Amino acid sequence: MSELMELLDHVVARQAVTSRPGAIGTKSGFGSAPPIDLDALELRDALAGAAGPQYFELEAAAMARIERPLRVPLGLCECGSPVVCEFDRVAAQCSGCGEWMDRAESVAAARDYVETTWLTPSEIERETRTWGTPVSAGRVRVWRHRGRISADPYGRYRLADVLALIDAAAGVAA
Repeated sequence: MSELMELLDHVVARQAVTSRPGAIGTKSGFGSAPPIDLDALELRDALAGAAGPQYFELEAAAMARIERPLRVPLGLCECGSPVVCEFDRVAAQCSGCGEWMDRAESVAAARDYVETTWLTPSEIERETRTWGTPVSAGRVRVWRHRGRISADPYGRYRLADVLALIDAAAGVAA
């Protein structure tokens, strides 16, 4: 099984390199499609033969992790509509009101939001349900009890502090 995993790691690593935006030099700087990697195709066939029918499940799971989506969320417009854009674009138009939003503004707004927003544990639980890692109200209380987070006089916690603890738990460098 370890040989199987080594082959999968190699195929995934090679695919990740060739799938990166800009991997192929073009006038715009973004390649439209990666070149066919014959070594990776040969490894894929060897892996499929070694794993049997399980290979296709492994391949689908691996490709789902490394393929980039065609459209990515950019943020919420001032009108409240979600704005999405193509992965290689820096701006998009809101479908609700027609205003333009760019990535830099979106990142600045998100940073400002998490730095200035104070929520109760139950509000944090509701807010983080849409995040990749939801945080329960109980978890927030445990973090406070352990001294990892502190509340304001109204029992609210800064969202940036919660996000930092989520990143620390996931091993993300700040």
